[in-house]
Amino acid sequence: MIIDELVIWRTAAHVQRRIQLGSIAWQDMTPAEQDEFYNGVYDEQLFDVTGEPLFDISGEPLIVAGNTPRRLGAYDYADLNRVESAVAYLSTLLVTLGYDASCVTKADWVESDIPTPAEYARYIGNIARLRAVLELSATTPTTPATMRYLTYGAANDIEQILRDVYQAIRRMTTSFFYSGEIYAGEV
Repeated sequence: MIIDELVIWRTAAHVQRRIQLGSIAWQDMTPAEQDEFYNGVYDEQLFDVTGEPLFDISGEPLIVAGNTPRRLGAYDYADLNRVESAVAYLSTLLVTLGYDASCVTKADWVESDIPTPAEYARYIGNIARLRAVLELSATTPTTPATMRYLTYGAANDIEQILRDVYQAIRRMTTSFFYSGEIYAGEV
């Protein structure tokens, strides 16, 4: 499911690694560095906000595994496609539930695309629109005002907002009364 693919764990270390790789001439990179630079990482250990590694209850490192590589130190077409796909999915769910939450999305970005300011405004506008539809947790981040000078924290916030919208939809839809009455025997 697209919601499970959302990325909320970018760190300064990812950005620094991307900068480090970008400073190496292609011909001077090892094959592993070229693959990481071009394709991103498939599996990665998770760290908390202080940079300490996270472990599961058995003491094993928490690893984000996936079939989709992620270039976490840069924001590119893969991020745009993932977020736009999640926006389309959530918008459709909300409209089906009767909410005015239709969004215009573009989920076919390619590597050579350079989004215009108007496309970025639509992109952020979609996030703000979905965030405003339902009452969300007090911990839900605010929508970034712009994509200009996007930080890794703001990139995480965008995708966290979408996760929180999905969780609110799940809570709402699982609380519906299916029998058509609140108490048995009601007339």
